[in-house]
Amino acid sequence: MQAAIDVGSNTVRMLVGDVAGGRVRPGRYERRITRLKGGQTAKGLAPESAERTLSALRDVVAIAGIYNVETIFGVGTEALRAAADGEEFAQRIRRELGIPFRIISGEEEAHLSASGVLAAIDPVPAAAVIVDIGGGSTEIVVTAGEDVLAQYSFPLGVVGLAEMANVEMQRSSIAACISAATSRFQDEGLAPLLGDPST
Repeated sequence: MQAAIDVGSNTVRMLVGDVAGGRVRPGRYERRITRLKGGQTAKGLAPESAERTLSALRDVVAIAGIYNVETIFGVGTEALRAAADGEEFAQRIRRELGIPFRIISGEEEAHLSASGVLAAIDPVPAAAVIVDIGGGSTEIVVTAGEDVLAQYSFPLGVVGLAEMANVEMQRSSIAACISAATSRFQDEGLAPLLGDPST
């Protein structure tokens, strides 16, 4: 058995399972809402958000121990990419929980999201746009079969949107993200594959 932990901007998730032939056979799934990015400032993570996340991690690591997993690893995403003390928090996770843990780039997050989706779909579509809306970022991946043609990560997610001052700011931010994605589709010649990305 193996265990993978995702420390996101809004949620800590863990999947325990077996991997065979590129497919995951789930054994147990755990999810804790910790809102790690909530209250984040230029100085770094809000202390209460960090403590909620560490508490959730202790819980899921203990659960993984019940299954005698051979391998356990964790990754952090946008909240830790953006935080001034993100690497310091990652070091604390490694020190206190004793698990391999690293902060991944937006591009790697996009690629991993796409890999997970494609592994769960049968048959794999000839072409697809995979959108992963997270707490701190949104990843968009364009695929042809199992090949990734393009992957983008935008620092806009549900936690950031929820903490914006008003609806107009939210709408403007969403529109800017859609516009940027559409422009990239066109600039990289993907529009013919996908149809009209503006519709």
